[in-house]
Amino acid sequence: MKHNHAWKATEVAGISSALLKWYDTQRRCLPWRGDSTPYLVRVNERDTDYCAPNVVTPYGTWVSEIMCQQTRVDTVVAYYTKWMDTFPTVQSLAAADPDQVNAVWAGLGYYRRARMLHQGAQFVMDKFNGNMPHDIETLKTIPGIGPYTAGAIASVAFNQAEPLVDGNVIRVISRLRAIGGDPNHKPLIKFCWWGRLFSLLNRLSAHPVALGRFRESGKRLIDPSRPGDFNQALMELGATVCSIQTPACATCPVQSFCHAYAQFKEDGSTSPNNAPLQVECAVCDLTRLEEWGVDAPAAVTKFPLKTRKKAPRSEVISVAVVYRQPGDTMESRQYLMAKRSDRGLLAGQWEFLTSKATHDSDNVSDYAMRRTWANDGIATALSIRPETLEGLIVRRCDRGELVHVFSHVKHHMGVEEVEVDWPGVTKQLESPMVRWMSCQDMAEVGITTGMKKVLNLVVKADSKARAVTRHAASSRHVKPKVVDNETRPITAFFQFAAKSATE
Repeated sequence: MKHNHAWKATEVAGISSALLKWYDTQRRCLPWRGDSTPYLVRVNERDTDYCAPNVVTPYGTWVSEIMCQQTRVDTVVAYYTKWMDTFPTVQSLAAADPDQVNAVWAGLGYYRRARMLHQGAQFVMDKFNGNMPHDIETLKTIPGIGPYTAGAIASVAFNQAEPLVDGNVIRVISRLRAIGGDPNHKPLIKFCWWGRLFSLLNRLSAHPVALGRFRESGKRLIDPSRPGDFNQALMELGATVCSIQTPACATCPVQSFCHAYAQFKEDGSTSPNNAPLQVECAVCDLTRLEEWGVDAPAAVTKFPLKTRKKAPRSEVISVAVVYRQPGDTMESRQYLMAKRSDRGLLAGQWEFLTSKATHDSDNVSDYAMRRTWANDGIATALSIRPETLEGLIVRRCDRGELVHVFSHVKHHMGVEEVEVDWPGVTKQLESPMVRWMSCQDMAEVGITTGMKKVLNLVVKADSKARAVTRHAASSRHVKPKVVDNETRPITAFFQFAAKSATE
């Protein structure tokens, strides 16, 4: 059997008409689409004559597309509005301090995205005088903008007939054409970019005879002024209807054109065919035929195939939470923070003193070994000799282990708490990559979720220890030496850390 995934002109016209009609009433209201609050409701849930009141900008489209990479839309909305309130224009973002950019992004993860947005804005100011270019090739010269983001900006913000392909689009097209391959299968990706119905729509729109034939057959071709809406409709369909595990086929506007759905209905109504299947196809992954062929379970969800992912590797990290205590309250604490290099994981982020112990293991090193590593790191950060450090340590203790998981790596962190008697003169820290920070300072520069978990672990342990001390003192009828603020819940001082630990 030879597969033919090519689009028929009649299919293209029908799909475009049905998809845009559905999008006009069922799309979610989002700030980067020019909508007003409330967000995430569907258009048909608002006023009958609702129309997005705000202009869709190239910069807003750019920010939204970067944020929506690896992050759910319902999570992005709050971060997007905060970002646009802080950096409403390319000019304001380009002029911002990197720490300010990280602080606004903090909690969204994948911090390289924020750094590339910042660098991209500076590039636009330097090369294009703050004006976003219109054509896709020039857009791709901006740091952090690849084919997908360039296609989004060109089509959505500038109404140019350019395709864009993300995971949602790959899933929709894989099912529409019943293509057996996972989202990383190169022939499938190529088909989505170059064999797409959108490309055929563009070609047809240039031929009046073809257009006339569609009109005669009662088919309505896509409005040539709406390429951005067509792209967004494909993505919206994948995000809200044609989902990964539970597609709502019964309400899908293009169900009648879906080959995967047709196969599902056919397979469910016919008896199994035990004859081996011989397939010729330049797009499907024939090495995984048993997963999507006739012998595979009848289901729309077998398209596309699941990506074969590698398990995240493990890294053991030693974390030293070093602080000085200028005042009597925990609120007065200042923590020793180091800035990561501008390359690699969490580039440019502020963190507690860390050292990587080993690779490909999930066993945290024993405390004695971690103390030795911590001593070297603390001495280096404070620009003192290791033997001098011992005289500065007020107390230290092991605070146990934490696990923080990224998409490709799992950090097993052994956490130590170290209080030092360090003079209150910040200038004694010689390196600009090291700073004393209060919790308020951390909130302003935006530390990562992993470091917030570490801070929360230490704060909770200290809070518990202080409560025990107060109880012991009161049981001896001795008034503890604490100030009024000390009796407040510890989360009053470290609210942002406690909140982030649950993210």
